[in-house]
Amino acid sequence: VLNCSLMFLLARFVGREQVKRLLQKKLSHQWQVRLATSGGRQGFLLLIILRLIPAVPYNLINYTFGLTEMTFPAYLLGSAAGIIPGTLVFINIGDKVLDVGSPSFWLAILLMILLLVVMVHIIRVGLKAGRTFDMLLCIGVGSAVAFQTFINIGMCVRAWPEYDAAKKILDSGDLGEVKTANFRRFSPRVNGNSWQDWYLNDELSAGVAYDTHLHDTDFICYLFGRPESVTSVGVRGAVTADTYDHIFTKYNMGDSRYITAECGWCAAPQVPFEMSFQIVCEKGTLKLDHSGFHVFWNDGRIDTPDTGDMSLPTGWHRELKYFTDCIREGVAPEKFQTPESIYDGVVVTLTEIKAADCGKTLEVEYV
Repeated sequence: VLNCSLMFLLARFVGREQVKRLLQKKLSHQWQVRLATSGGRQGFLLLIILRLIPAVPYNLINYTFGLTEMTFPAYLLGSAAGIIPGTLVFINIGDKVLDVGSPSFWLAILLMILLLVVMVHIIRVGLKAGRTFDMLLCIGVGSAVAFQTFINIGMCVRAWPEYDAAKKILDSGDLGEVKTANFRRFSPRVNGNSWQDWYLNDELSAGVAYDTHLHDTDFICYLFGRPESVTSVGVRGAVTADTYDHIFTKYNMGDSRYITAECGWCAAPQVPFEMSFQIVCEKGTLKLDHSGFHVFWNDGRIDTPDTGDMSLPTGWHRELKYFTDCIREGVAPEKFQTPESIYDGVVVTLTEIKAADCGKTLEVEYV
């Protein structure tokens, strides 16, 4: 704990101003505020969680929390709560390891099991907390900038050839204003086709809304801007125990555009996966479906837009190549997404889940 405290104080009083200047160049004002305020109640819980996870480098935690507004006493308490129990348990096991048959050894093993149970419970509670994801993302963004590393969130749909081409066409203005847009993403049922049925566990996958539908929500935010509110309905427990397996959302943009998205993973196993969209504009319609990607002009013309280098046929290929090129060239990745822009889609999706739960239209509370 003493070593952690020294690193925290070094970050707070020695390197903080230099890092602040770097953050001001690299991050928007709202993200500077988020990082600075990530030392509150959820930040305290996050600190305990990170201390309980052996894989998270201690030095990164120490220096990063020194950049936040967390008080030194709160940092000491959170660090102690995360470090001391595990240290005591493992020292006790090491002390008794040569005396396997003794009651003390088995008591030490029991204490280790209890610690693991408590650790898993705290992590689960933390991940369910309303703003813990926000804090994790803030810490990740701040750390990446402060320590001159690269971070790229894998939202592959933004880089998917047809979706990327659709954005370029709409941005060109050739089709005029958007009138309506509908995005669809349907999968055969997911039970039995993931490690330990990951998808069926709400606490791991958070259901179809957060695992699959999030891609379209993110792309809608990327394409059309921030929705003011969302109206959502959904079905729980169709193939999973008690999480959303089908969801439909209307995104209220504050204007006349009618933007919707629907997603589900309930279909029979032999049903093919579908990702499609239809965007109706003043002068024509953009459409992606099983027949391909086309522009249907109101005057009767049908075009097949150029989707770029088809030696990279999917968004996975394109974003991975771009990211590795950035690392190789020492350039921060900004082409398809930044952590800042990804945040909006996450917040909107979480609001959709809440809206479906309560059956009401809910305003999206951006930070």
